[in-house]
Amino acid sequence: MPQIDVVIPAYNEERSIADTVGKVKSMLDGAGVDYGVIVVDDGSRDGTAAIAEQLDDVTLVRHRSNRGYGAALKTGIKNSRAEYIGIVDADGTYPIERLPDLFNVALDTGSDHVIGARTGANVHDTPGRWVARRVLRLIAWFATGRWIPDLNSGMRVFSRELAHQYWALYPNGFSFTTTITIASLQSRADVRFVPIDYFERAGKSHIKPVKDFFRFFALILRVSFIYAPLRFFVAPGIVLFLAGLTISIVQIAGEHGLADSAVITTLVGAQLLLNGLIAESLARLHLRRQPID
Repeated sequence: MPQIDVVIPAYNEERSIADTVGKVKSMLDGAGVDYGVIVVDDGSRDGTAAIAEQLDDVTLVRHRSNRGYGAALKTGIKNSRAEYIGIVDADGTYPIERLPDLFNVALDTGSDHVIGARTGANVHDTPGRWVARRVLRLIAWFATGRWIPDLNSGMRVFSRELAHQYWALYPNGFSFTTTITIASLQSRADVRFVPIDYFERAGKSHIKPVKDFFRFFALILRVSFIYAPLRFFVAPGIVLFLAGLTISIVQIAGEHGLADSAVITTLVGAQLLLNGLIAESLARLHLRRQPID
């Protein structure tokens, strides 16, 4: 059984798939790592699958139609036999020579999740994506209470056990990486970030900036609410409870009588806090390892 299986999702990447696979094999061979390479062709309409099929020591899994980035990664994980799983995009944007470094960090620290954070000295990004990523990081910081250097990096190493733990949450689209990042942090897993470079991609990007931004936004809130619902109830609950209590005290002290609005505000604040505690208890009770389908 290999130490690590590297999953490479590919959709219309005939220009770069062979080079990507070659670099992965060369880097891991040089590091003396026992590995496997799994290419998941996600219904490509070009020669991606035909090229990957001719490569030595590569497991090729094909989707009949395009099912999405997350679906391709899930297929690769299902076909993995290794204790650790690495993922890297096939478009040439990630420094594959750093893949052994991520794996070594996982081994040396015992971490279940090591993410290549695109914060290195050489990072190519468009202004629109640069802004979008930082806005999403601010949202994720509020939701998780942790500053995340890179929320959705497509180059990372994680344990097989961690990958299966959040299986029920994984979407089929681009937000797979965001989901596993947020879920890992919210469940207090040992997550490490390693700075890496990020280059201009070969070929056309499949990301739709505006549409995917709102998907990522909704996903961050949804996953965070699953793991830490109390965070969303505490602030409004305390504000309303204290406001209602203060107004009630002022009204009683002023001998004006207690208004219904003050009582309602206090009770709504208390109800929010109570609902938050109940939601937090249920989350802790039901968050268990989900079997893969």
